Amino acid sequence: MMGRRILVGLAAAVVVAALGGGLLAVTAGGSDVATEAETQQAVSTARNRVDFAFQHMARSEDLDELLVRMTEASEMVGDAASELGELRAPDRYAPEVSKLTKALAQLSVDLDATASDLKRPELLQSLLTGARGISFESWEQANAAIRELNRLGLAVEELERY
Repeated sequence: MMGRRILVGLAAAVVVAALGGGLLAVTAGGSDVATEAETQQAVSTARNRVDFAFQHMARSEDLDELLVRMTEASEMVGDAASELGELRAPDRYAPEVSKLTKALAQLSVDLDATASDLKRPELLQSLLTGARGISFESWEQANAAIRELNRLGLAVEELERY
C-alpha cells in the first residue's frame, strides 16, 4: 500500500510539473504583461492542476488514504494558486485572475484544515454524519471567477464536482 502511494505521489508530481511548465514560460519573461492566449493557458493550467488534485483525492479507498490525499491536494492547489499569482494578466482579466488566485489559495487552506479536522476523532463523527460530500465556499468562488473570465472571453472549464 505504501509503495502504491509513493508511485501515485510521484506520478502526480510528474503531471503537476508538466502542467506547470506552461505557466513558467508565461512568467519567465519578467514583468511583461501576458497575452490573452497566455492568460487563458495559465488559468487553464491552474484549473487542470486543481482538478487533478481532486481526482486524486476522490480515488481514496479509505479514510486514512483520503486524509493523505487531501493533504497532498492542499499542497497541489496551493502551488497552482502561487504560480497563477505570478501571472501578469492583461487589465481586462486581472481582477478575476486575482479573485481566482485568492479562491484557490483559500481552497488550499480549506483542504488542509478539513484534513486536520477529520484526523480528530471527536470531530470526525459530527463531520461525517449525514454528509454527502465536502463543499467549500472557496470552490464556489473559484468557479465564479472562472465563469466571469469566460464571460470576458477566455475559454476555461469550471472545476468539476467529485
